[in-house]
Amino acid sequence: MWVKWLHIGEYCYNSMHQLSIGMSSFKALYSYNAPNFIDLVFDEGKAPKGKDFLQENQDIVKALKENLHMA
Repeated sequence: MWVKWLHIGEYCYNSMHQLSIGMSSFKALYSYNAPNFIDLVFDEGKAPKGKDFLQENQDIVKALKENLHMA
């Protein structure tokens, strides 16, 4: 069953900042940042509350990462 989620894992890995190269693998290959996953899944008009929910969660994760980095 994990096979159906493999593409999401690949997207996350390729769009994640890699310390060794100083940028994401996607940016190194294409010279621009990968599109935001939320924008890919939810365009305008599709599940606006779902988009808001995911955006709030991403903001929380970003704040957590910043706090951990400062600590």
